[in-house]
Amino acid sequence: IVKIAERERFRARPEYFISLAHTLKEMYNSADPDKRKQAFIALCWLEDIVAVPYLIEGLKDDELSEYAIEGLLHVGKKAVCNIVDNLKHSTGRHRVILAKILNMLDENIALLQFAEDDDPEVRTEVALVIGSIPLERAARALSKMLEDPEEEVRLAARKSLDSRRKKC
Repeated sequence: IVKIAERERFRARPEYFISLAHTLKEMYNSADPDKRKQAFIALCWLEDIVAVPYLIEGLKDDELSEYAIEGLLHVGKKAVCNIVDNLKHSTGRHRVILAKILNMLDENIALLQFAEDDDPEVRTEVALVIGSIPLERAARALSKMLEDPEEEVRLAARKSLDSRRKKC
């Protein structure tokens, strides 16, 4: 079904896959890479919280990351807690994508807690985003980020602070 839908540039409705969620999770663990990919795409189309751990894992795979991003955006706000938890407790380059997804879901306040993250790319994304938060805590975090060891973070913080000042 997934292969046909992909070929025809069609996205199957989530209702079709909800009863297959358990089977799709089993198929995702298959040794067969094609079966695994098709199961993953169907999990992306599921638009359900049950798929979120798989979608986050899929961000780590270059072949699956685009599907994973789309899937997480379709799950929407229901995925925010899982995304934040993964940002807190994982390492890897997928974390900056998770930060960008939080921004796309308009969960900028959730990003504020990552202003001192170990990953400079995550801190840069946070600096770019939290300028839109009308809280004093966001302004303080940005001011602190102006002293970050990474130039990219400092530049992003400066840009956000300038943007805040123009709005006032």
